[in-house]
Amino acid sequence: MRRLLFYLILVGLLVAGAVWLADRPGSVTVEWLGWRVATSVPVLLVALAIVALVPALAWSIVAWTVRTPARVALRYREGRTQRGYQALTDGLAAAAAGQAKEARRLAGRAERMLADPALTAVLSAQAAQLAGDAKGAHERYAAMLERPETAALGLRGLLREALDTGEVGAAIDLAQRARALSPADPWLVDTLFDLLVRADRLDEAESLVEDAARRRAMTDASAEHRRALVGNELARRAQ
Repeated sequence: MRRLLFYLILVGLLVAGAVWLADRPGSVTVEWLGWRVATSVPVLLVALAIVALVPALAWSIVAWTVRTPARVALRYREGRTQRGYQALTDGLAAAAAGQAKEARRLAGRAERMLADPALTAVLSAQAAQLAGDAKGAHERYAAMLERPETAALGLRGLLREALDTGEVGAAIDLAQRARALSPADPWLVDTLFDLLVRADRLDEAESLVEDAARRRAMTDASAEHRRALVGNELARRAQ
């Protein structure tokens, strides 16, 4: 509304100025280098306005020409990024639905368009797992450890691999490293406790329960249950 009002006022002023000049035409004579030009004041003002506008218009055209390639490139990158995010979203949905082929295709598309492993690593690893590519999934989870933003997810992925293959020692190490990043994660607490009991490391399991209870990573009832399990096992060994 304000912009419209401004334009109306500007047009009104221009019209008033034109009428004022029309009522007072006057005349102007210019002599220069043997040339003599006689004209009216309105014509002279129009000529001066044109002389002033031409350089400004020329500069605008040059600036537009120079900036156009950068703007086109920016719009292309923005469109590419948007398509990459769409592929990432669709790929995660396909992975959740167990559609291995589609998830892998979309993971590759997202990797090409986003060029940011931190964003696409999880999808790529999940797609590799669904496709039965254990080596590819392991490599992607391991690569995630190199960045603080994805280290926790990478450790969880490697931990699940170790659990699937029954590597208790490796799983304990991974669970402890993951819990150092997410100490209040209930799933990590439960998983690490079960692993420590299986590995006969009861003192560590007991310490874990106390630490998890203090951090509210498990309920009081769960903590009491696990204390009882550890206590019963220690009592059995003492017999």
